[in-house]
Amino acid sequence: DLIVGYESGSNVVFSKWDSDSTAGVSVINFITKDIDFGDPNRTKNIYNVYVTYKANKVLQDTGTNDIPLLYAKDGSTTFTNFDTCIVDGNSSATQLAASASNWNVATFGLSTIQPVQSLKIKLDVATATSVININDISIEYRPINKRFS
Repeated sequence: DLIVGYESGSNVVFSKWDSDSTAGVSVINFITKDIDFGDPNRTKNIYNVYVTYKANKVLQDTGTNDIPLLYAKDGSTTFTNFDTCIVDGNSSATQLAASASNWNVATFGLSTIQPVQSLKIKLDVATATSVININDISIEYRPINKRFS
């Protein structure tokens, strides 16, 4: 995929080249690399993912009415929704709250602890008129004494 980044004021804007000329359909789609936590051969239990962000609009995913942050395990390209999302003490199953001036911390949780070798995170937002600033992504995990098989 061709990714273009350019400076707009004090922001860097990233855009993905789309050769299909579909008018009116735009998404923000950001995928991290496979994160192996510096120990690719050991199994890790994933508990929560924390994202510090600012957004000018309420952020919703591109179509299934789920939380717009997903994960894939162990090099897979099949993404799964997180089970819970809490922002400022409020729980939501369909969106991330907007706050253009203040940083929010969203806690994404799983109802079942996920054993993984590596983890990939995907942000999937439905409109290009949304602006999201991500300050950091933190993953709460624990390595366990078991080699990945």
